[in-house]
Formats: sequence, structure tokens, C-alpha cells
Amino acid sequence: MTVPQRRRRKVAPRRTHITERKGVSEFEHIIGDAGWVFHAHDTIDFGIDGHVETADDDGYPSGAQVAVQIKGGPSEFDEPSPNGWWFRFEDRHYRYWTGYCMPVYVVLVDTDARTFYWQRVTASTVFSTGKNWKVEVPRSNTVAAAIDVWPREAGGFLDEASERAALVQGMLPPAAVRALDPLREHTPDVVSHLTAYLGGSATAPGLAVQSLLAAPPRWMNEAPGEALLVVAAFAASHGLHEQAAAAFSEAAEELPTRRARLLTAAASNLIDVDRAAARALLPSPGDVDNEDRLTYELVRASIEHPVGDATPIAEPAVLDEEPARTRDDQLAQTFLGMNAIRRGEWDRAVEHLGRALELDRDDSVTMLRLAEARTRRSGTAASRLDDLTTAGRLSDDAYRQRHRWHGPSTTALVQLLKILIVDGEFREALRRARPESTGTAFPEEAADAEVLALAVTAALASGDLDLARDLTEQLPASARRSQL
Repeated sequence: MTVPQRRRRKVAPRRTHITERKGVSEFEHIIGDAGWVFHAHDTIDFGIDGHVETADDDGYPSGAQVAVQIKGGPSEFDEPSPNGWWFRFEDRHYRYWTGYCMPVYVVLVDTDARTFYWQRVTASTVFSTGKNWKVEVPRSNTVAAAIDVWPREAGGFLDEASERAALVQGMLPPAAVRALDPLREHTPDVVSHLTAYLGGSATAPGLAVQSLLAAPPRWMNEAPGEALLVVAAFAASHGLHEQAAAAFSEAAEELPTRRARLLTAAASNLIDVDRAAARALLPSPGDVDNEDRLTYELVRASIEHPVGDATPIAEPAVLDEEPARTRDDQLAQTFLGMNAIRRGEWDRAVEHLGRALELDRDDSVTMLRLAEARTRRSGTAASRLDDLTTAGRLSDDAYRQRHRWHGPSTTALVQLLKILIVDGEFREALRRARPESTGTAFPEEAADAEVLALAVTAALASGDLDLARDLTEQLPASARRSQL
């Protein structure tokens, strides 16, 4: 192929589906000739097209993998560099790729010559272009070089799992940490790999989960069912409920003695996502052990409640039949607390949700639900002097915890800002809503439309009209009209 020497446009033309698939297909063919396996990720929009699993010395899949972003066709070679070609990419991909749990390579496929060139994306190989990034793909990084280098780098990542796990274990949500406990005694290597993989993918949790479900690494075979439960807990904590349901469903096939319990967990994750799918997953009553009956009946009642109906959910008889068990079951207490909110019974809501939080002190979802109940009670005749203070503390606790493991913290921030505004703490609300240069929010949090709208409210209430005007200009057009 003759590489054109014209300067590349700053905004590259969109790849056609045919060209894109041809590049991926050609890459997969070349990789197959090397005896490696390509696991495509056709539905993931994180800038990673799949994983390559290298082979061991005997030609069998090694379990060691690298991630690849594949670009194919002549247009991908339009911008020559001193040693090859420049490849440009967005800032969000920089954050995904440099923080990912395995080596990430950009691959440029020459579909005419049926070969490819590559470069690993690291902090030392990329160059900032201002808002975005570029990396040089050397013409010396050929297929032969990949066959030599990729297994060593992939194997090094695999061998260093315990060291990397120690560095990123704080990036796991509490539910995932608990799910790891059954694995610690007999399969510590699986614990290390899962911790390194999931903790190292906190900035792209959906990609990590989908990768493990689509192409489970060989190390998961030591304890596939329990490993899937860790993946499910990680996904659910990040609000990836469809992926959590898929992980629970797969775990149910690996752990047949717990099948009904795990299918119930899968169904519960789909209640607010796909009610029909949740109903289809729920096992029949006759398959449920007495030990799991309480959870099953609560999930079934929630599934059968009409979508969009704000009235209380019908309470299963099992709640009254086993009061001691109900008292010590977090899901039961949460169910009763949320039903009390639906009835406007604020004291009961606070009581039940407070008990639910006692049963799991690290559950940030329960923290936010209890904060909501306290906030709503504060505006009624049943209010307590500490309602808003406690609600603010709970929201802040949830926010800080989710910050630590890069969870869905914007939801917690929105609730915290609402409480601060109701409590007249306008300056503090502004400080918490503004980005790190002038406040404490992550950039993506500060750019959220609801956070911006609350910041505008706080700025107006504090008398800072200039700031309110500036913030309003950052809102989407529809939200800006509502503020005006």
C-alpha cells in the first residue's frame, strides 16, 4: 500500500461499518494464524474492540490477554509521523485505556497488504493535543514484533496480579469485597486476578464486566461460579443491572444447588430495567428453599407491582409469619421502608431504613434512601431537629464512599446538594457542586445537568448573579430555558 503524504484532517471521517468490520476481520485472521484467540466485544462503546488471548508454548490458550482498539482501511494511515503514523483519540478513551486492567494496544490494519501495526497506550507513549490525545504507531511494530512482545507483556500483567491487586483493592465496592471472601482460603489466585481486573477497571466498569462475561479468562475456571458472583456484585454496585443479572444467571448454571436463589437475584436486578425479563428469570415457587422464601416473595411482589404505580406494593404474608427473620433481613427492612415512603409514613420509613443500614453499614444505596426519608420527614409535622443534619451526613458518606471506588457518585451529590439548599447552606452547596479548580466535584459530576441546575439555584440564593449567569450558560438548552 502507498501511504498518502497529505496532512490528516483534525476531525477524522467516520468509519463506515463495512470498512470497520473488514479491519477487525483481517486482524482476527492474522491473529488466528499466530495460534491466538480473538474475543470480539461487538457491543461495548469504550474504544476497545476485543481481547487477544495469547498461546502457551504448547499452543494452548494461555489465559494471558491484551486489549485492542482496531482501526482498518487507508484513511487510518493519513497522518504520517517521523516513525510511522499518528493515531488520535478522545480524552475519555485515554482515561479508559491507561487505567485498564490489562495492556491496551492501538492497532492499525492495512487491509490491502493484510498486515497490521501497533502501539501500546501508556502515559509514556501518548502526547496531549490539548483536549484530546495522540499516539505514534511505529512502522517497526509489525505483526512479527507483536508475536514476540504481546505474550511477554500480557504474561507480565498476569504474573503481577497480586502486586496490582494490592494497589487497587480500595477501588472495589464493599459488596464485591464481601463476595470475594468465600474465595480467599482455597483460591487466592482468583481473588488476586479478580481484584486486579475489576479494581483496575474502576473508570470503565461496564467494559470490565462485559469482558469477563464475553470471554472469561482461564484463571476463572478454578472457581467459575463464585467468580461470577463477584462480577455480579461489582456490576450491581455500579448500577449495571442488566450485566449483574447476566452474571447472576451464569452463576446459577455453575452453582446448581443455589440456582433458585441466584435466579431470584438476577430477576431483582431487572425490576426497574425490564419487568418482563425479570418475570421470566424468576424461578417457580416450588423450586425455592424455605431459607430463600422471604427474598423470593419480596422480589416477586415487586415484579408483579404495576410499572409506574406509586402506591404501596402488596406486602407478602411471609413478612408477618416470620417477624424475627424479617427484623434481621436487610431486603425486608428496605422493602418495608420504601413502602412506608410510598404511604407518607415517615417515622416508619426512617425506622425500617435505619434498621436496613444497621444490617449493612457500607450500603450506599440504603444511606441515600434513609437520607431521602429523613429529608422528606423534615418538611412535615413529624420532623426531628436532626433530620436534615443526619440526611446530609448520610448523603455525604455515600458520596465519599462512591468517590473512592468510582461508583455512581453523581446521584449522591445531587441528593447532598438538595439537602444543603433546603438547609440554607448555599455557599457550601456551590463549593460541592463546582469542579475541583474552584470546588470539590469531579469534572463529570460538575458538568451534570442536574448538578449545574442546583448550582444555579444556590448561586441565585446566595446573591451571586454573575456566577448564576455563567452556570446557566453551561446548561443544555432545554434546562437553560427552565432556569430562565
